[in-house]
Amino acid sequence: MPAVPDPISLCVENLEDDSEQTRFIRCVALAGNLPGLGIDRRGRPLWRASADVESACRLWVSADDRLMLWRTEGAPPVTVRRARRSLAAPEAKPVVILDQDEVEIAGVRLRLHVHGVTTEVHPPMPLRTRALGAAATIATALALSAAGAGCDRTAAKPDETPLSSAASLEPSASAPSTPPEPTAPPSASSATATVSATSSAAASASSAAPAKTATKTAPIKVRKHPPMPID
Repeated sequence: MPAVPDPISLCVENLEDDSEQTRFIRCVALAGNLPGLGIDRRGRPLWRASADVESACRLWVSADDRLMLWRTEGAPPVTVRRARRSLAAPEAKPVVILDQDEVEIAGVRLRLHVHGVTTEVHPPMPLRTRALGAAATIATALALSAAGAGCDRTAAKPDETPLSSAASLEPSASAPSTPPEPTAPPSASSATATVSATSSAAASASSAAPAKTATKTAPIKVRKHPPMPID
């Protein structure tokens, strides 16, 4: 009997939410298309929902350690976006999700930050950050994003080998972002200095950091018969 894949840790970023305390939600996707991590019809993460009527889609891990999005039957439209590509997720068919993919449900845009495998299983919870002040937190996050830094992606896979039918393509544009890292609260003067130093370091690092071209331009794939870790 094949081994059950490890859960995958990810953050769900609500691009419509300006609050530092609720914009990023820490989540864990479990193996198999069973009640676990889901997203409701308002774009909010769910945990082990008992009925599909509550959810727009589920997020789960396939036998080959891929993160899958499964739109539930009767759910409203769910759109997956990757750079300039987009796909209207079909009902009851898994769509392969990569780091930085965006999902839109009922006008709410979510960005998925895929960290990698984890041994910790927990319900969705806010990613708490200690106060740097709004301006400092946003500036630091943007600087880290420009440098290609941010969330730990210990086991995220950068690309997806074509497996089945091709996805529909439409223009789409949205700049990637990075969840802010928890930090100790500095004084007002040191916060300004920290942002300035981080921005300078990011500008230097971004010139040398390779672009994630493969991930950003990989086709969005729908699988007809995904390997299922659980019968």
